[in-house]
Amino acid sequence: MKFQIKHLNSKWFHLIFLFHFGFAAEIEFPNDSLLNSKIMNESGDTLTVSNITNAKPSIIYFWATWCSTCKIDMKRTEKYLLSKVENINFVPIAYQDDLSKVIKSKNKMKIESSIYLDYTGKIFERQNIKATPTVMILNSNNEIIFSGFRPPREYAKIFNQLK
Repeated sequence: MKFQIKHLNSKWFHLIFLFHFGFAAEIEFPNDSLLNSKIMNESGDTLTVSNITNAKPSIIYFWATWCSTCKIDMKRTEKYLLSKVENINFVPIAYQDDLSKVIKSKNKMKIESSIYLDYTGKIFERQNIKATPTVMILNSNNEIIFSGFRPPREYAKIFNQLK
């Protein structure tokens, strides 16, 4: 017998499933390839991820302009974390897209943090990011201590354990 969802829109089902159960990868990620990766800021300047994280605990939020979950979750995550955790960087990095489209999406979502673009797609590829959103949390030594997707309160717990 096949299980069928008749009354739930599958997009909402997936969103509810992800927020309820979440997922996290227990994989080691190469920090130097992430930290030395080049990204573009809103002005079109090229920087490295380490220029932005600045040896400060950081949450890197990998997203895409076409990702409906990202559009719902990113603002909520930014607002929650910046109100609950002191002295962190919120670093949203968009997947390979047109910079003007990324900025338009940022403004529509009312994201307050600076936004960045993986204009070549190499960060997503090197970090083996297969789904958006994906979150990576870095400690003040720029070591990746979490990678996956959870509710914002779970990220806050991770940051608070760093203190």
